[in-house]
Amino acid sequence: MWRNKLIRVHPGAVRTLCTLLWLDLGARHMATALMHLRDYIEAAIRVELQPLAGAQIFEMARLAPQAEFLEAVADGLDALDLEALASEVHGWTAAGGSPDGHRGRGPAGPLGMPQGRDPDQCAAYGRG
Repeated sequence: MWRNKLIRVHPGAVRTLCTLLWLDLGARHMATALMHLRDYIEAAIRVELQPLAGAQIFEMARLAPQAEFLEAVADGLDALDLEALASEVHGWTAAGGSPDGHRGRGPAGPLGMPQGRDPDQCAAYGRG
């Protein structure tokens, strides 16, 4: 519930949207992950942070096994004009999943991310 309040207060907060998306993925809340992915892409375009957002989204796709999320990421990368990354994610979808997608096995740290990954990677954003 608190997440929606943050978005209403700061609708263009790119870093906040990135963090919320990571949290959604870690909690396996696919419906809100897809919503925050869309909002994140729109906010990144609005403040011209497409390459940085694209790198984050690509990393999310690399770690997420859900086909629905991978398809949405590929479309989002296309919207960010990152066709090479979009093509790679489309390939993962066609192959049945991302190469590092966690399917309930293997070592996972907080938020379902691999050990050693900083859950607040989005701090690199200068705006938001």
